[in-house]
Amino acid sequence: MASSSLIREVKASSIAKGSYRFLRNCGFSWDSLLLPLYRKSKSLFAGERKVLGIIDLSSIEKPYSRKMEGICRVKSRKGDRTVNGYMNISVLLSWAKKVGLGYFKIFSHQCELMSQNKEIELAISEVSNLLPEDTKVIWVWDRGFDDKKNYREVLGLGDEFVGRVYHNRLITVKGKKSKLLTEGRALPLSMYKFNAKLKIYGKVRRVIIGSSWMDFNFEGRRLWLLRTLILWVEGIDVNEIKDREWCLVTNIEINHQNTARRIWGYYKKRWEIENFFRFLKEGLNIEKFQVMSLEEIRRIVAIAVIAGMFIYNLHKEVNSEPIKILLYFGGWTGYDKPGKIVLKRGLSIFLSYLYIDSFLKANEFS
Repeated sequence: MASSSLIREVKASSIAKGSYRFLRNCGFSWDSLLLPLYRKSKSLFAGERKVLGIIDLSSIEKPYSRKMEGICRVKSRKGDRTVNGYMNISVLLSWAKKVGLGYFKIFSHQCELMSQNKEIELAISEVSNLLPEDTKVIWVWDRGFDDKKNYREVLGLGDEFVGRVYHNRLITVKGKKSKLLTEGRALPLSMYKFNAKLKIYGKVRRVIIGSSWMDFNFEGRRLWLLRTLILWVEGIDVNEIKDREWCLVTNIEINHQNTARRIWGYYKKRWEIENFFRFLKEGLNIEKFQVMSLEEIRRIVAIAVIAGMFIYNLHKEVNSEPIKILLYFGGWTGYDKPGKIVLKRGLSIFLSYLYIDSFLKANEFS
């Protein structure tokens, strides 16, 4: 085979053209790509009585884009301004070391017919429909979901929730009107102390947590507030930690220190979804797409989510020999705990090897 012909065979542009044809194929929709992940999650948690539903809102930033369909203003990750981009709502399901995708959607404030609250309501409803009727969800959310509409939605389904407080809303404590955060931050932290581990500044460290709790009445329902504060951190000055205090509201009755610790542990699991989407953005570059239509954008991101879940679950098997080989391909030296980026790099090298080997054999190279 002539060298010029060989070069034409492996031109990257041909691969790109095939990718664009796939993205513009009208025979399927973006959400159909994610159906196998939802089915897998359904079977994964079929026998569980309870499952954590870690729900998150985040932005996909496209600051220099102007003409993409539905481009809208979203809050920057730096938090000090807004930029062009899209919103993402997602739910990871987790229980007993099992993790699956419950819901994922890219949406735009500009062209969607529903408000952000309606998108949240839809996500909660879809996950509830996905799981068996006898499987209850413990919803875990950050301050962005601290809305009484979300409380009502979850309570109406008979589910439980653990969420971080943002609003200093009016409540009733022992028959008297008061403010939630005002009461919570006045609680002493000597009620119960426990040891735990948290990833701080890129390293898992031992910490000591102080906690206290109280019950209160809100809109005729009895809820609980759990206040926790990091009192000590291994290796660093605790005062360097900006986000030391968590005020959590829940409908799970706190009647013992073990319950308080368990609720704190539920909220800690929220880092699982943070890590997953940080990997999507930094490891799989989901903010680098260069297509115009919202449907194509959703397809690109859906493909990235499929790859991300695959690598995310592979990474849990770091002690198996095949995964170790991929990690070594990716540059792991065998000493420190390897990350998902190393696994992704190793998998990419292995797939490139398979492609090159297949190409050479097909063109009768020995």
